[in-house]
Amino acid sequence: CVLPLACSPYVLGNSIWVMTDNLSLALISITIGVSVFIQPSGRTGAVSAVALATSVLVRQINVWPSAVAAVVPWLAANPIHRRLPFRDAMDRRFSAAAAGAGVAGLVGAFIILGWFVSAWGGLVPPAFQPGGDGAAQHAGGLNPAVAGYSLSLLGVYASPSLLVLVPFWREDRLARRGLLIGAIVGAAIAIVLESAAGPDAGRSGGWLWTLAGAGPTLAGRSAVIALGATLGGASAGVLFGMAQRCGQARAAWIVVGFAASFVVAYTANLQAFQRYFDPIVLLALGWSLSLLRNGTTDGGPITGRRLAVAGAAAAGIQVVLAMATLYWPLWTATPQTP
Repeated sequence: CVLPLACSPYVLGNSIWVMTDNLSLALISITIGVSVFIQPSGRTGAVSAVALATSVLVRQINVWPSAVAAVVPWLAANPIHRRLPFRDAMDRRFSAAAAGAGVAGLVGAFIILGWFVSAWGGLVPPAFQPGGDGAAQHAGGLNPAVAGYSLSLLGVYASPSLLVLVPFWREDRLARRGLLIGAIVGAAIAIVLESAAGPDAGRSGGWLWTLAGAGPTLAGRSAVIALGATLGGASAGVLFGMAQRCGQARAAWIVVGFAASFVVAYTANLQAFQRYFDPIVLLALGWSLSLLRNGTTDGGPITGRRLAVAGAAAAGIQVVLAMATLYWPLWTATPQTP
């Protein structure tokens, strides 16, 4: 299920160049992943808290999953648990140690962030503040295309997996309802938020912005991103509905909170480079698929073998796109004469 992430050129490239991106991704994955897949306890809470604080040391924007990490342990608290629309084995008992660790991680992350703000005199280094050399590049304002762009990536990457899983969601009422609601939300995002490609708007590079730039644009909205956001919303809805049917509603909501927090945080960056989004989108897709293992929808039981094929299918399209837009141009480039 995480094979598409492992095959991402943005993960492989960061490994080759020993950059901090993969460390950042790993720490973010631990921060939220333990809440998705492991029973809350003092130990898991401490691991999540340490990973969160360390991730902010590595990359200050990594404060974005802190709210989800801090809130999740409280889902088992009786006043909250009895009001939730789902029941989950993960929330059968409340762990005060896990909740305390979540709060400690949140406080620690903001203390670290505050230290950087004090040292820099702002949320970003001086070079990226108004008047600095990099201010116009990254701190030039909000980028409203982030939500539609993220959904478009998910829609393309998830499509092969959902084709493999068609028998399991086509007959399922929750999955079909999720598809409809997700498609409507994705289309609304595409209509409301600007998404026209262009370097001046921080929307260039990668296969998706290349396609968006080559496609038609209406009133500042890219037709490619509009279609992609609708497809992505539908894909997210199907995965959410299937997870609900498989008894993973709690985990599905955590993944939704994880994704929404990411989109909100990265909307604050003018630059929407694909390398910022691919790993997180592929991670969320891998988590969503893995939640379905050994579950049963109205279409029947979902086996590990079927999920393996679904993950491999997503990896296949991811590799094809990477080859076409990144590796092939590198291999066929004419060497420059000194």
